[in-house]
Amino acid sequence: MVNNNLFFIAKVFLISAVVSFFIKYVLSNFNLLNQTDLALPIVLTPTVIFFVVLMTKKIREIKG
Repeated sequence: MVNNNLFFIAKVFLISAVVSFFIKYVLSNFNLLNQTDLALPIVLTPTVIFFVVLMTKKIREIKG
């Protein structure tokens, strides 16, 4: 059980690193020019992704 939890945390950490890398290096190549409307969605995207991942995992555990 502990091994599964550690593996899941490692996967979440890896996905977080990939998303952060994508936001920092890939999105910076686009010319966004002072478009502050995009700031909130860009900042909240990793949180939403992890929420969906964790909820999906929890639902699968409940269903058995």
